[in-house]
Amino acid sequence: MDSEISIPFLIDSDILQLVKQLDLSELKDFADLHKEPLNDIQIELYTYLCYEVYKRSGEVNYLVIAAQQAQAWWELTRDDDLTRREGIMKALNSKMMTPIKYIEYLNLEEAFECATTFSNLRQSNLASFNDYTNRFFQNKEFRIDQMELINRTYEQVINSRNLSVSNQIIILYALGINNYIKYRVTGSTSIQYISKSVEYLDRAVGVMGPKYYARSLVLQELTNSLRARAKHTRSIKDLDRALDICESVIDITIEDNIELAMVGELWRWIKLAFIRVEANVEGWDLTASKPRPGLMKPEPELSRRALHSYEAVIDLILRKCNDSIETGDYQSAVNFHKSGARFVMLQSPAPFPLKLDTLLRRHCLEALNISKLTRAIEAFTTVERCTVNLHHRHEILWALSNLLVLRFFQTGEEEDIRQGASLAGEALELSLSVFKKLPDDERLLFAITALYKNHQKTKTRETLKVFDDAMEKIMTSEATHGDDADPNVLVHIWAELHIHRYYLTESEENFIAAVEILTALVENSQVDRYSDPEKGIKVAMLDKMNLGFLYLQRYNQTDHPSDLEQAIESIGTSVNSGYLLEHPNFSGARMGTAFALFQRAEVSGSLNDIKECTKMLEEEWTKPTHFPRFRASIGNMLADCYATQEQWSKACQVIEECVKLLFVMAPRSHHNSTKQQHLKEFFGLGSRAAYLFLCSGKEPSEALNILELGRGVMIGLMLEIRTDTSQLKEEYPDLADKYTSLRDLLETPVSQDYVGVLEGDLLPRETGRKTRRDAEKELAGVLTDIQSKPGFERFLLPHTTKQIMRAAEKTPIAVINVNKNGCHALLVEGDRIRALELPNLKKTEIPKNVTLKQGDEAEIWEVLEWLWDAVTKPVLDALGYTSKPTGPISTWPRICWIPTLELSQLPLHAAGKHLDDCDDSVMDRVISSYSLSIKSLIYGRERIIPDIKDSHNALVVSMQQTPGHSSLHFAEEEVKIVEDMCLSLDLTCVRPKKQGDEILSNMETCRVFHFAGHGSFNISDPSQSCLLLDDWETSPLTVAKLWDHNLKANPPFLAFLSACSTGANDEVALSDEGINLIGAYQLAGFRHVIGTLWEVDDLYCVKIAKEFYTTVQAEGGLQDDAIGVALHTALRHLRHKSVENSSLRSLGGEGRDGRNAKTVRSRGNLNFHWVPYVHFGV
Repeated sequence: MDSEISIPFLIDSDILQLVKQLDLSELKDFADLHKEPLNDIQIELYTYLCYEVYKRSGEVNYLVIAAQQAQAWWELTRDDDLTRREGIMKALNSKMMTPIKYIEYLNLEEAFECATTFSNLRQSNLASFNDYTNRFFQNKEFRIDQMELINRTYEQVINSRNLSVSNQIIILYALGINNYIKYRVTGSTSIQYISKSVEYLDRAVGVMGPKYYARSLVLQELTNSLRARAKHTRSIKDLDRALDICESVIDITIEDNIELAMVGELWRWIKLAFIRVEANVEGWDLTASKPRPGLMKPEPELSRRALHSYEAVIDLILRKCNDSIETGDYQSAVNFHKSGARFVMLQSPAPFPLKLDTLLRRHCLEALNISKLTRAIEAFTTVERCTVNLHHRHEILWALSNLLVLRFFQTGEEEDIRQGASLAGEALELSLSVFKKLPDDERLLFAITALYKNHQKTKTRETLKVFDDAMEKIMTSEATHGDDADPNVLVHIWAELHIHRYYLTESEENFIAAVEILTALVENSQVDRYSDPEKGIKVAMLDKMNLGFLYLQRYNQTDHPSDLEQAIESIGTSVNSGYLLEHPNFSGARMGTAFALFQRAEVSGSLNDIKECTKMLEEEWTKPTHFPRFRASIGNMLADCYATQEQWSKACQVIEECVKLLFVMAPRSHHNSTKQQHLKEFFGLGSRAAYLFLCSGKEPSEALNILELGRGVMIGLMLEIRTDTSQLKEEYPDLADKYTSLRDLLETPVSQDYVGVLEGDLLPRETGRKTRRDAEKELAGVLTDIQSKPGFERFLLPHTTKQIMRAAEKTPIAVINVNKNGCHALLVEGDRIRALELPNLKKTEIPKNVTLKQGDEAEIWEVLEWLWDAVTKPVLDALGYTSKPTGPISTWPRICWIPTLELSQLPLHAAGKHLDDCDDSVMDRVISSYSLSIKSLIYGRERIIPDIKDSHNALVVSMQQTPGHSSLHFAEEEVKIVEDMCLSLDLTCVRPKKQGDEILSNMETCRVFHFAGHGSFNISDPSQSCLLLDDWETSPLTVAKLWDHNLKANPPFLAFLSACSTGANDEVALSDEGINLIGAYQLAGFRHVIGTLWEVDDLYCVKIAKEFYTTVQAEGGLQDDAIGVALHTALRHLRHKSVENSSLRSLGGEGRDGRNAKTVRSRGNLNFHWVPYVHFGV
């Protein structure tokens, strides 16, 4: 009777029942669904399902998969589950020996009887059975008792002429193994069995072809037998033969790594033999103590060839590892590297000559392909998750941290630097505390850089402490001060510590210490400190480069010419030395030199510096392998160089590509915080491009297009993707469904579970990011399909000149472009786009005038007059608005202002000479509104206006008392006035709970939202700015939340944000992005938003709200034209009062407070409470 080998799977009973009910096709599909298991339960289930498919179908590939899964799972086993997993692995491996069940027979006599029929199939089964008994039956007596019977049977079988070549090899191999085992088990000193083993294995090698799949396995066993016989004969001939085999195997270079173990073991054994012979130790046995005369010493040539074999193995491993990395087979790269590390560990105390992280870093720096880099991260994330062995985990941690930090440099994603720094810190801790060994200088520098960059990005006390603790650990570690510690590494650690501390803290003490160390290293030649003189020179040049960057950093703080000169000399010398051409930071050093030269040229006017700078940048610009961020930095500076030399055409070509790179650096799939960081780095790029376009003689429309492309990138992407698809749905429903499905996926907020979680599992985050990246790629294809359809050629593409002019048919648009070299107004009318130079507007004067809210009364009037003279009067004059209009305000002309850069923080609508009793002010000539961009204006107008009958709720919130902030005594009074006015506007007032989620929920059915309370601007992350509700400390209603809340199904009409700074963005580098509460409410779907540029007075909020709603009612209710008229009327009325009372300079009444989330201060400018109110809308 045959008994099936029991496989100890633990599968849920419900799953077992389900599997029984599935037919073969359904079972295969079910197995495919589980082909990427993430945990132990899923791995075991997938293994079981593959085995079940094999049992039903006989398809061996499923058995192979099951066995491979079991083998990998067993290698990860914890002690508590060792026996069961090993049982699964062994049972499946036994199944691999034959596709029929002879292997499961336990009756040897019956098996032998089957073998004597000369059936090729049964003979192969018998060979497999022999292997099975050797592997799994540990009873020594059983093996020896049966061995002679097995061997006699095999010898009888091998003489048959009916055997196939394959079965001849199997039987010969079995005979060779059996004799080797008998030699080992009996402990016999006779060479009879081992010689038979060599004979049979030699015959097997002679029968098989050079490409036979198991050739390396047979050769391995032949080498073992030759080595064993050499122990008895001390035969140089056997050793020589063994080396011949090793060298032939190296040339085979098959993928299973068996040959590596074989060559490594042989080399180790030969090396030991040489050592013992040369020490006159008897034989090759350390137990003997007396020299034996006549003992043959291995010949020098044999010793040389053994060493050659060792080096060849190392070279083979590295080639295999590199090849696997190049083809994207990162799991194989890990396996090859692991083999190499084990191999070297057996042979020598020296480390493996090339580390996995080094290989990967070189590969990624050469390829600079984000998709390859990401695939590598995904693969190594899975490996890291499954690696238990500390040595292997140590290597994987270095590799994965390198990949994450490299991707951070390419994409700027904060999660990558946080996770990369965390893994680097863990790897460093293993090196110092577990292995008691200081990492090499390359790894050490990487770890310091990762931790430094992490703090530089986050600027938190926690990350600074992590950095300081790591530095302290390095400097005080036993490994750092051990006898084998390299003094060159130690002094460079000390230098790096002070360099990065200076970069983080700008401490002069750290600067001086770092300069002293680096200067000493540079001045005292390091060539003698290294065995390789060239390495010594390279290190000296790196030190000089670092010294130069230190001086350049201090120059950026001090503007001291001597620092700049020192930076140019030091970095320039290192770059021009020729020793750093292959260094990863070579291009960065050239950029540093170019920047320093450009800075000097701006001061001195040196054309030679500009030309030298241009030459370096041109060479870097033409390199296709730079990361997008680095390429954009190069192009930005190169465009400036061209402009300085009035090479306008070249400047435009370069700057245009840089603007387009913004969308590569801030794609839809990225988290919004990452996009913000990128856009901050290239603040003002669109404005600079528009200025260069105008200087080059391009049409104003072209300048406007490039400006629109380079501003409001984040909001623009969100506006585009939320475009109305009703017409597309009607004409091409399938395409519309694909588009909306992908849009909704990309619009889904990035889960905080995947962001910044250092202690958690990296795999879910990578999986989530991959899903978003794949969706973005698929969306690009869908957009191409849509744009190929008639009538949809411009779908989600930038607006044409005609579309832009059409947007200005009723209301002219004035885009004020600010640039340090010259400012212009780009005026858009229904029939033309023109550029108006603004010679009195200087970029350098804007920041000081932005602080007008902090000035006294005289200064504020002066700033409003400056705005009139420099910006608004020239614009209004050019548009023909030269005097006060006649007739009611509702008939007055209108203008839409789109200021750029810091100018967006100034009240263009309030500009004028208000004290002169004349009409020289914006408010006396036009009705003003604002927009972030023409794109946002057009998309806002294209939104479907819901029927007022469908939504007639007014969502009203009063925050008279806010946790942690001062009281607003008039907030409740303001809201009561609004409630009264809502009745006349046929609106039903709704007062929800004062919590963020409750407010968001009610917005979906409201037509008007009026908030009276505190506003808070977050300068470190403007997307976290918020209106303060009862739960603002635990669940704030932030800009980011509103971005994620799309009210497109029922877009509200008006948001009146009666709070401070709802239109502010004090983070200058993001002032072009519209990241504020006004922009957020517009993006969420509100057609009109009333907000403020800075603090507003509590009492006057009531007055403005009352007059606003009264005018709305008088103008016919909630209509587009009424909103601008209503705010304009309210502000003009209060402006008039301010002018009348300008000499009073009232400080306001007791208890009066501004509506900002700051400490209450006395207020001196209540005459200007009308100034900060602005209207954004269609």
